[in-house]
Amino acid sequence: MSEESDKQQQEIATLICRNVAEQFSLASRACSDSAEACTLATSLTLVGVTATAMYITKVGNDNPPNNDDVLFTCLFVANSVCFNDDGAALVEFETSNVVKTLQMFWDITGRSFEPGLNEGLLRRVNDSRQKAEAAMADKFRPQ
Repeated sequence: MSEESDKQQQEIATLICRNVAEQFSLASRACSDSAEACTLATSLTLVGVTATAMYITKVGNDNPPNNDDVLFTCLFVANSVCFNDDGAALVEFETSNVVKTLQMFWDITGRSFEPGLNEGLLRRVNDSRQKAEAAMADKFRPQ
């Protein structure tokens, strides 16, 4: 990508984030009852979770996400976000976060989410695992 393309992509991302923040701000003021405001904000959040699930799951846009898709996506978001000391949120895609989320999903449900994972992500996960296993094998190989 060119520097100009990167700059344009960053500007678009900034506008989208600002728009979402404004939606949440408006939603929180739309209801005088805090429980209603929380419900509305959560509904907006689930729209984002659903959109994310469409990219993470194998079914994508073909079917609405099921409970497992939503759970996996929420866990993935939680594993992919951190906050700086100044309160700024950082979101970064890392294959290790997908691996961690797969394990968390297994721990919670006793089931594997791998059959439902997008094929491209599953390839990345398997490549990551193979590299980790090779590194461990090299580390413990007799000299």
